[in-house]
Amino acid sequence: MAKSENYKIFEKRLKGMNFKRKRLVLIEQLEMCDEEIMNEKRAIEKELSFFESALDSLEEMDRNIIESNYFEKMSMVKIAQETNYDASVCSRKKVKAVKHLMYLMTGIKED
Repeated sequence: MAKSENYKIFEKRLKGMNFKRKRLVLIEQLEMCDEEIMNEKRAIEKELSFFESALDSLEEMDRNIIESNYFEKMSMVKIAQETNYDASVCSRKKVKAVKHLMYLMTGIKED
């Protein structure tokens, strides 16, 4: 029995349905990933905002020490040279600032 043209066209369409099923599963997985990524993005933004507020509560010198040491990976010796403070002073200020940030962000207080 010969297949009609319509039958052949529809058969091709049927063969494409499996591809579409698989593609739909992939799209749904991507949507879940997108949602997870957006949730993570919101959580990071919230944490960074909280951190920036805590950082803003520091004295300017203490904030500069924290940013230079932790974000710019600058040594305490280099920070001391740039600020014209003794390295031991910079180190003490760093410890004090870290403890203050820790208290603000976690509620843990150390003396």
